[in-house]
Formats: sequence, structure tokens, C-alpha cells
Amino acid sequence: MHLSGQDQGNDVELPEKALVPGGRVMITMNDFERPRPPTVLNEHEMLIKALECTKPLRFAVAESSTELEAVYRLRYQAVTEREWVQPEDFPDGLERDVYDSRSVHIVGWDGDLLVASTRIVLPAPGCLLPVEEAFDVRIAPIGQTAEISRSIVARAYSTIQHRVFKALIVKASLEACALGMTHLCGTHTRSMIRLERMLGCRFTPLGDKKQYWGEVRYPYVLSLEEIAPLVAERWYREMSENQIQSGR
Repeated sequence: MHLSGQDQGNDVELPEKALVPGGRVMITMNDFERPRPPTVLNEHEMLIKALECTKPLRFAVAESSTELEAVYRLRYQAVTEREWVQPEDFPDGLERDVYDSRSVHIVGWDGDLLVASTRIVLPAPGCLLPVEEAFDVRIAPIGQTAEISRSIVARAYSTIQHRVFKALIVKASLEACALGMTHLCGTHTRSMIRLERMLGCRFTPLGDKKQYWGEVRYPYVLSLEEIAPLVAERWYREMSENQIQSGR
């Protein structure tokens, strides 16, 4: 397994302003077969339908202590595999921190097997988000910006189409909106910047890079309202095509 967006060592140009997504993805299916979202669907509905295309995988909010323990164990396996921490740093085999108690944890299941997870760290009065504390930045709008972090996809479920990762972020975005958040922030490696471009997302860098959580990362923020129309139909089409091509 690996942490999503790990750096592959290739260089990438960073913009001074918000990144603008590249051209549309080529569709190889003919026009008759190409899935077309009904015009009555809004961005929110398209994202929900995109999630449905990932079945039999199931994406949800971790509810029980047993599910949370599975999340922390998956995180431990990922960070020790990457040698970002030493096993003795977490003698119970669970990677967790002080921010987990104010987080909503998104999980991806294949049957009873946990294959992906991320967390939404919620804003709290008088408290900083992890990226604010680590990079010495302050992110607006205060109280409506949450942080996405600890995003993990099991190696066996990581593909060039990034289907599981997309679904994980779709579910996290939907949950953030439901909680009243208007913006998401976090940190990106160089490879994650390239991935975000490929997926059609737009984000605004917030400051200088630094070594953080095992890799060189850049702080960023993005508007959920701005990215919704950019990614909803695109991801709906891509996930629908993957579903047709896989025979489900």
C-alpha cells in the first residue's frame, strides 16, 4: 500500500497563481456507447452517481471504534512501509494524532477489507488546522475550511486511472459540503500536483514548500464551489466508462 500522491522524483512547474486544469480527457468509446449524465443532474447528483459506479467498492464515514482502529492500522502500515516513522514510535500498531478526535474519517471497503481512507479535519474555535500549524499560514474562510489529510489507497487498489482515489475524494468532498464547509486545504507533493492537474482540479498554493510528513510538500486551498462544475461531469463520465469497460 502507499500514500496517495507519493513523489516519483520527477520535476513539475509550480504556478504563482491558482493552477488551471488542462484539456479534456479523450473519450475512446464511440458516441453511442459514451455515458451521458442526464441534463437534470446537478454537480452534487453527478458526484453521487460517480460513487455508485465504483461498486462493489463501498465508500462511507467510519462510525465505530472498530472501523477507526482499522483506519489507524492502515495508516500505520503505510507510514512504516515508507519509513516515515519507526515502528517503535507506535507500539500499538496504530498511527493516530491529536487531530483525529475532531475529524470525519472516510473509508473505502471491498467487502470487509479496508482499501482506502482519508480524513476531514474540521475547524474548531481557537484551534489551528494541521497545515496552518505546520506551515505557519492562516487559511480563510475561518470556520468553513476543513483539511483533507492522511489519504491512503492500498497498493493493490492503486491504478493508473486512480479510480479508488477519485472516489475517496468525491466522498470526502460530499461529506465536507454536508458539514457546511466551503473550502478544503491540505498539502501536496509534486506528484500530487500532477495528479490534481490530470483529474481536472484547481487549487491555490499558500506558501513555500517544506519537508513535512515524510516528503517535500506544498500547502494549498481550494474552493468546493469552484471545483464542483470542473470535476463532476468529468469524473462521472470517466467512472461510468470504467464501469462499462469492466462489465459491471
